[in-house]
This record gives sequence, C-alpha cells and structure tokens, in this order.
Amino acid sequence: MDKTVSEKKPIREYKKHQENLKCILQYSNASMIRGKDAEGYGCNFCPKRFPIPHDLKSHFLLEHNKVSLTKLPKFTDYLLKLDITHLKCRLCEKLFSSLDSFCTHLGNDHKKILHTDIKNEIIPFKFESETLQCAVCSAIFTNFKILQEHMHVHFSNYQCEVCCAGFISRRRLVGHQRRHGNTAAPCSHCAKVFSCDQKRRDHEQRIHLGLKKRNKCRFCDEKFADYWTKVDHMVKEHGLPRVVLKCQACDRTFENKRALTRHVKKDHLMERKHVCNVCDMRFYLKHRLKDHMLVHSGEKQFQCHVCSRWYATKKSVRQHLRSHADDRRHACTLCVQAFVQQNTLKNHMRAKHDEKLC
Repeated sequence: MDKTVSEKKPIREYKKHQENLKCILQYSNASMIRGKDAEGYGCNFCPKRFPIPHDLKSHFLLEHNKVSLTKLPKFTDYLLKLDITHLKCRLCEKLFSSLDSFCTHLGNDHKKILHTDIKNEIIPFKFESETLQCAVCSAIFTNFKILQEHMHVHFSNYQCEVCCAGFISRRRLVGHQRRHGNTAAPCSHCAKVFSCDQKRRDHEQRIHLGLKKRNKCRFCDEKFADYWTKVDHMVKEHGLPRVVLKCQACDRTFENKRALTRHVKKDHLMERKHVCNVCDMRFYLKHRLKDHMLVHSGEKQFQCHVCSRWYATKKSVRQHLRSHADDRRHACTLCVQAFVQQNTLKNHMRAKHDEKLC
C-alpha cells in the first residue's frame, strides 16, 4: 500500500542544503567558489583556477551554471562558499546587498520554496573592491584564508560546550571536539579546560603551582613553566638573538607565539566572545566588556584631582590627565597635528586624510 504524504520519510538535512543551493543558483547570478591557493580561486566543477574572483565568476556562469543545477559536487560537510558580488534576481532583475534578503525575496515575491528549518551553512563572499571585505560586517582582510576563518564569527551555528568556540557546520564542530577528548577536565585555578585529568594536573602543577618546569635553559640550569618564558630568559640573560614571528595576514611582527595568536584572533579573525546583553556590542577581552557596562549604568567612581570631573574607569582618568599636561603623544604621520587620545587621532586620519588606522 502506498504511503500517505504524512507518512513519507522526511527529507534528509544534506538534501535540504542542496535544494536551497540549487534554487539560489537557478534564480540568481551567484557563483560557487571551491577555495583559494597560490594559483588563485578554484572552480567546483573543473580543475581551472583564476587569479581574480571576477574571472572565476564569469567562468562559472558561462560554463557550469546549468550543469550545477543537475550535478552538484559532493559536499562532505556542507561548507558552501558563494560569490554574491552584485547579487541579482534572474526573475525580476532586482539587486540585493545580502544573500538573506535575496532568499526572502524568492519566497515572498516569487513563491519559490526554500527550506528554512535548517541552519544556514552557505557562506557569502563579496569582491566589490580591491580589498578583501567580509560580506556581513565589512571587516577588511589581506588573506582569503583568514577571511574564511572569520566567517565562523557570523555563522556560529554549532557551539563547543567545552570552550564556547563556534562553527559553521556540525561536522566542523565534531572534528574540533575530538581535540577535547571524551571527558572535560576544567582547571581549578583558571578558565582552561582539558581533555583528561592528567593534562589538567600537568597544567596546574606547571603553571599555577610552579612544579614540573620542563623548559630548561640551554646555557644555565634554570627551568621555566613554558617555552616562551625560557626564550625570553635566554634573550635577556644570555644574549640569544631575539625571536621575530611575522603575522601571515599583515606586516606586524611579534616576539612570542602568545602575542601573535592574540593578535590574529583579535584583529584578523575578529573574535568577540564577550557580548553586552544591553546593546549587543562585542569585545575580545572580558574586562573591556566590564568597562563598557559602566556606559549603561552611568556609574562614575573616579575623579580628576585637577578639575574634579568624574569618570567611569581609572583608564579614562589617566587619559583625561594628559589633556592637563598637554601630553599629545598620538601624532599624525601626514601632518603636524598631534592628539591626546588615539581615538581622536583615528577620527582625524579618517576625516582629514581618508585613511583608516588599525
């Protein structure tokens, strides 16, 4: 006996992703991106690569657009990348600034069916200028790989319960969770979490209790809890050449791995885990969020001893005191002006010289 409509087997999730992708490709000028390497941006349907995204888009629309509607590549984790530069509806020629608004338009205005009961795992990219910009928040990047990593910030569909890291797809999350192991062992002194009790004990003994210092200096008998503290010791005490680590996404250099990692997360991946529950502003450091909350409470506990004005934080008072001392340490490199605060310099560079400071 035939099954009724209500008894039919539900469509599997990966099938819904493919049907949504087909609908978008059929009714728009969006094109697919496989990835990018030293030879350029790769096509999903043939081995060709192109130095600039515009050429890949033209190639895809001319040679593969119709094929893609009947024979999509096999995606193992649904990490779908679309070029939505100058996104346009084929049915009415209307232009759209985002993929979400286009999908809403297809459903409301053209009655096309898209599955909305699944998490969006289609990552949009725009190439409207010579610089690489995020299609969601317009943050600027110098490396396509770093831009892809940044997109996890906007598409945190699945979150790790151990470290709160966000991921676009479930498969990416599962791969990440394997690093934690089956058992979560939190440190009793700090916020770090380890995959087993042995790793947690080693960490506590080395970092918090000063035991098991495994990093021995090559020139003397002194031992250190971590590698970079040992390196710093050898540079200062034994004249070892200073280590220089270069960021792969910009020209900045760092003297230790910890500083480089923090820079990449904060300035390139735009990681902002600490969220204000009042205005949704995000911060990389927890204490920055704490300072920001004073804006909403209006609380001012710190007073200037020169003019008696009140401020919310000690840092604000210190910055304010520079104005009394005429300490203009932030100088413009393009003109003779100098400023008390760095934010004032940034506003000046943007307004007067049309340049943006990082």
